Amino acid sequence: MISFPRDRQEYRLPAGADLRQWLVDHNMLMDEPQPDVTIAGTTAIHTRFAGSPQSYANDRYFFAHDGQIYVVLIGHTGNHEDWELYNQFLGSIQFFAVTLPPAPISTALPVDPAIYQDWITYTNASYGFSFRLPANWFIEESATDSHLLTIYPIDFPGRESIRLTFRRIGEEALLWPTGVGEGEFIAQDTLDIAGQPAVRLLLVCPAGEVTAIWYHQSTDQPNLARGDLEFGILFSATPYHCQDGFSLSGELQRVGESIIASLMVP
Repeated sequence: MISFPRDRQEYRLPAGADLRQWLVDHNMLMDEPQPDVTIAGTTAIHTRFAGSPQSYANDRYFFAHDGQIYVVLIGHTGNHEDWELYNQFLGSIQFFAVTLPPAPISTALPVDPAIYQDWITYTNASYGFSFRLPANWFIEESATDSHLLTIYPIDFPGRESIRLTFRRIGEEALLWPTGVGEGEFIAQDTLDIAGQPAVRLLLVCPAGEVTAIWYHQSTDQPNLARGDLEFGILFSATPYHCQDGFSLSGELQRVGESIIASLMVP
């Protein structure tokens, strides 16, 4: 069995991190250590579970490729072990560069006022701004940052989300993330937010997928100034940067941008 969960942070190895220490820190090395081996041209950490009266023995191999941790599990069913076959299998694992056709760039969709008919209204008690959202979306107020809200579908926590930061003009609160990652920003269209157009900056990944949209006051001014408040708003399809298979389009894009467009400032 080969596992490589793309939606779990412990399986994403940060650049420059030591694989063995990362696995130890995340309680992933539970069995007896064995000599390291080479899989797909990189060092793989090998551990072995010797078996018990209730379970057959197994061997696990941990290695990383492009920041993704892979785990190969060889289970010895019936206490049978064929290492000639196992070594042949391990030696056959390879990675190939895949060129994907560019995903269509998500243009701004018109916001239909009728969409808000059954939506609920959130009003921030401290700053007075409000916005609309469907009943199946959740607002999470940060426990460590009083200027940050995260808005996401209840059915898919930890996936697509809207990151909304806010402050009064002159306050020192940070509005934008400190790192972006690989990819290219492309300005495309505008979205009316609180009665004024905001530039849509699409973060286009190397494979062509749009995994995030940032909303700026203008191409040279990121903060959205509305009344006496400033906002930083970005809409992401995945918590991980440029995760394959995720993009902002269709119904997800329509609902997310309708939430953002509903922002009202006193």
